[in-house]
This record gives sequence, C-alpha cells and structure tokens, in this order.
Amino acid sequence: MHLKENVRLSLNLTRGISSHYGALVNLIHMFSSVIDVIETIIEDGLDSDQRAEANILINLLQTFEFVFDLHLMKGVLGISNELSQALQRKDQDIVNAMKLVDISKQRLQVMRDDGWNTLLEEVSAFYNLFSTFNKEKLIRLAQFYPSDFSTVQVSFLDNQLEAYIHDMRSTEEFSALKGIGQLAEKMVEMKKNVSYPLVYSLVTLALILPIATATIERAFLAMNIIKNRLHN
Repeated sequence: MHLKENVRLSLNLTRGISSHYGALVNLIHMFSSVIDVIETIIEDGLDSDQRAEANILINLLQTFEFVFDLHLMKGVLGISNELSQALQRKDQDIVNAMKLVDISKQRLQVMRDDGWNTLLEEVSAFYNLFSTFNKEKLIRLAQFYPSDFSTVQVSFLDNQLEAYIHDMRSTEEFSALKGIGQLAEKMVEMKKNVSYPLVYSLVTLALILPIATATIERAFLAMNIIKNRLHN
C-alpha cells in the first residue's frame, strides 16, 4: 500500500511538472498580451475590487524578481520535463527513465555551476524588450496631445527616451522610487528635467491625467531598473 501511494504521488508530481512547464512557456511567449489584458481590466473592470486586484497583479508581473523567477523555473522544469514525460508513459521503460534521472541531475548541476550568466542574459534581454514596449506606450501618449507635443517633438522624444532609459539604469537614486510624483521630484532635484525636457513634460502631463497615470507610471518606473540588480 505504501509503495502504491508513493507511485501515485510521483505520477501526480510529474504531471504537475509538465503542466507547469507548459504554462510558464506560454506565459513568456504571451507576456505582452497578458499585460494588455490586465491593463484593460484596470481601466474597464467591473468594480473597484477587480480593478484593484488587477493593479496589484500587474505591478507584480512587471518586477525584475518575477521575470527572473519565471525564467529560472522555466529552465529548471524544462530540464526535468523529459523525465516527467517518460514516467507518465504506460510502458514504464525503467531503464530509460533511470537514464533520464542521471541526465537531469547532470544538467541541473551544469546549470548550477555555469548557467547563471546565460540565465541573466536571457532575463536581461526579455526585460529590455519589455522596456521598449513601455517606451512605445509613452510615445503613443504624447501623440494624443499634439498641442503639447508636435510631430517633430515626438520624434525628438523617441531619442530622448532612449537616453533617459540608459541614464535611469545607471543612476542608483532612481531605483527605489514609488510613484510618478516622486519621479518628477527626483528629476528636478538632479536636474534631469533640464537634460530631458520632453520626458519631463510627459511626466508632468501624466500627473494631471488621472485616467492615464496608472499605465504611464508603470511604463516610466519599469525603466528605473538599474544594472546592479542584474548582477545581484
């Protein structure tokens, strides 16, 4: 009886590994679409509780820690995925299953010893793509206000945002900001409003637009992840 229970628990675990691995892969591939859906709920949710829950969720999804954990778990579960599939087959090929156990252990050890740099590069590339996605949102916001941002200024804003992103990631003082109001204050304090006047104009515009503030705030603060956090 004890043996049967262990087998049942092992099978349930392996099924869970395959299921979770597939879910993580799908989430990574559909990440921007998931963010779009959650932002729609934040703006058009049925009630305040639903909108508040969606806002908490999107803030979690956009943290570096979540992106890192997402890719780490995908890597770990991916290593054991073939083993879990083998254990679920009816033929129960024990010889090959035991071989896969050894292979999984070896791959996990390789990941532990030499895989961190590759993982950080993968996470960094994913996170930089997400920051570019945010930059496009900021440019679209500026285009909605032609009286504040001419067509030429929007083109200048694109280039200025690129410089701003690199500046924020190398300036530790911007890494712990909690809101767009603090961002505006810190920009003035460090004279970044002079260096990036169009970016600062966009920040101040977002401050007086309650509907747009939540989305734009997330877009700006997502850019404030500094390089030292990647190394940590």
